[in-house]
Amino acid sequence: FFVSRFREELEHYETAEAVPRTVATAGRSIFFSGTAVLIGLSGLLFFPFMFMRSIGFAGVIVVFVSVVAALTFLPALLGVLGPRVNWLRVRRRSGGPGEGFWSRSAELVMRRPFVVILLVAGILAALLFPVGHMKVGIPEATVLPEKYESRAGDDLLKENFEYAALNPMEVVANLGQDPLSAEGLTDVRDLGESIRDAGGVSRVESVYTVGVGAARDYAAQVEDARDEAEKEAGGRVDGLVREQIQVEIQKNTDETVRQQLSEVEATYGTVPPGTEEQIRAEVEPRVPEEVRGAEDHIRAQVQRRVSAEVDSRVPKLPEGVSTSGAVTPEGVANFLELPAARDSEELETAVNSYVAGDRSLLRAVTEENPYTQRAYGAVDAVRAVEAPEGTDFIVGGLSAGQKDFISSLYQRVPLAAAFVIGVTYLILLVTFRSVFIPLKAVIVNILSLSASYGAVVFVFQDGNLSGLLNFTPLGFVDATLPILMFCTIFGVSMDYEVFLLSRIREAYENGDSNTASVSKGLVATAGIITSAAAIIIVVTGAFAFTGIILTKAVGLGLAVAVFVDATVIRVLLVPATMRILGDWNWWPGGRKATFRADGKKHD
Repeated sequence: FFVSRFREELEHYETAEAVPRTVATAGRSIFFSGTAVLIGLSGLLFFPFMFMRSIGFAGVIVVFVSVVAALTFLPALLGVLGPRVNWLRVRRRSGGPGEGFWSRSAELVMRRPFVVILLVAGILAALLFPVGHMKVGIPEATVLPEKYESRAGDDLLKENFEYAALNPMEVVANLGQDPLSAEGLTDVRDLGESIRDAGGVSRVESVYTVGVGAARDYAAQVEDARDEAEKEAGGRVDGLVREQIQVEIQKNTDETVRQQLSEVEATYGTVPPGTEEQIRAEVEPRVPEEVRGAEDHIRAQVQRRVSAEVDSRVPKLPEGVSTSGAVTPEGVANFLELPAARDSEELETAVNSYVAGDRSLLRAVTEENPYTQRAYGAVDAVRAVEAPEGTDFIVGGLSAGQKDFISSLYQRVPLAAAFVIGVTYLILLVTFRSVFIPLKAVIVNILSLSASYGAVVFVFQDGNLSGLLNFTPLGFVDATLPILMFCTIFGVSMDYEVFLLSRIREAYENGDSNTASVSKGLVATAGIITSAAAIIIVVTGAFAFTGIILTKAVGLGLAVAVFVDATVIRVLLVPATMRILGDWNWWPGGRKATFRADGKKHD
């Protein structure tokens, strides 16, 4: 832009005068346009994340150095070169400033400004439509090309495993008491059930669920041991009954024989020889029948003895744990006190992973991919859960961290946007001494920026052109992208706007009508702005064919914004609005003295 103006000045003045005139005109525009770009990039410094601040700080340094070089080194270099700057010119002028495509375009817009505005409104509406359903998120390995191992591994995890369980919400509950006590486990259970019932959560894992699972396994083992012992004992009952019957028969026989011998001795004073054998011969056939008549009683006694033996061999279940699978918090606490639980290294490791002091960890598995908006909604639902009395909790984990990052990021957006837009407006107000020109510039910049957002949503969120650009649609836009694009595109677009308006203002102050000034300004800057825009479109557009989705999106967004700004906005919308506003464009500054082509001043 500076060199182009210097070559124009050389057509009328010597080098010694052309250089200061160029600095006074193009140099002034470069200073304010560079300041606009610098302000846009400074907006990144409002965010508390170092990667964004580093981008903003680096951009500010680059722009500052470029502006300083353009206002110091470049004038000195052109002063040395003088007319030799036109050596090896590729294309020479073939007509006056009022001829050519840009002149005809400006004249057409001047004749039908309202029609042009309606046409532009239709084009911009189509470009802006996708912005209405834009979603933001934090991407995972899907942003990488499929050739990378981390991307392939992530795809395998999604296809073959429960992906949400790999990145659950981490809920840390402050219980104020021992988490392994019956009361602490009750609070953990109640909180876990409330979290599970929150929207978007499929299940909750905690020290309570681990304890319940272990207690049920223990109860099942005890029940199996009891069944085995009872089965083994049941096989011995019949034999034990037979043995007991024989014992009872012998016992009763001996008892009956002794009793009858005592009666004989009492009657005769002595027991004759052979009397015992005779009595036993009479008693032995009769006693077994009497004993077998009481077999059911004997069997019951044997079964009670066997059952007592089984009870002594099989451990009892702790109170609160039943073989039916019902386990209470008190049951879990009692189970964890058993030697079988204390001696299990696996159970101890599992329990310790959920307990630290008086705090307990609960892991809530979301129903959806933890990188999605629904998972972020589940975080809100869990945070809205009412904790048991005397208990409080905080929610962390991947989904919560991402949601908090996005919230923290966009809390600063109003402040950054207000700074960029407000300061830019004030600079343009000082530059052009107009209230409406800066306002219009800000509005059209926002329109071109929104158009780029629409393109990004259409392509990278909705998945259109994914085959051509070789990427997997995310279903959302990277949360940092809209902010990076705003701070970059706003300044770059304003850069072109300042160049155009500077030439229009100069023509107006030289005495041309508002309509003629717009035409002259557009024609004078068309070539240089179009060339600069083409360079940015080619360079940033090439980013769309890189391997990383964020880089693709930044490149496409910048290319679309610059293309819309350099064509639809600058060629159609700006001239049309300036034609309608007329001299109000320059209110309240009006005209003032400036350089004319003949070297005189106009008052």
